[in-house]
Amino acid sequence: MEITVLIITNILAPLITGFASWLMAKKKYYSEVDNTVIENMKNSLEFYKQLSDDNRERLSAILEKNE
Repeated sequence: MEITVLIITNILAPLITGFASWLMAKKKYYSEVDNTVIENMKNSLEFYKQLSDDNRERLSAILEKNE
């Protein structure tokens, strides 16, 4: 009986705790990766929006100059 209790407390409990910790860390990691991807997409969208606005202004200026 004592051997069974020792096996449970010394082997199974740390394994279960480690597995639960791994699951939580995995969810957190994927959440952080998703947030990073979304942030990078927002930055890219802002860059291309600024690029488009700049090109539109240049085109307008050239069209006015040609008239």
